[in-house]
Amino acid sequence: MNIKNNTLSAGMKFPDALYAAASDMYDLSKLKFLKLNINGPTAYCIYSEKEDVYIFKYLKEQNRWKYNLVEGYGSGAVSKGLAAGDLSFLSDKKYQPDGVLPEVPAVVVMGDFNANLEISGDSKYEIEIVVNGNTQPKNNGGSSISPVIGGVKKR
Repeated sequence: MNIKNNTLSAGMKFPDALYAAASDMYDLSKLKFLKLNINGPTAYCIYSEKEDVYIFKYLKEQNRWKYNLVEGYGSGAVSKGLAAGDLSFLSDKKYQPDGVLPEVPAVVVMGDFNANLEISGDSKYEIEIVVNGNTQPKNNGGSSISPVIGGVKKR
């Protein structure tokens, strides 16, 4: 449902946009595998590319692993750690799955306009934003740009 809500919030049609976006998918053969963390029915498969780290998140449902989403992180500490071959930053909480299956989100009711949300933050803090009652993807530091889930409404 996350993928469907993100697609609709970006002003694209679901599922048509998934097929059009196939060329934008990550090519894992071009990324460097760093670590796999499994905690109960949740798993994080962590890769790097140059100065960034990508966490591919999976959920185990009916004894099968299913892709959930990917989050990217880049910061000075991450870049330095990767360059030095020091992966100790991977012990940080944001790189550990919590072992709890998330609730399946409801289908969002779209607002009047599509919009993007740009966040720039310190890697020490987790940023959570709610727009029109819809919780937006969390930012765990660095910067991110993503569609506003559900869009925005006229006043």
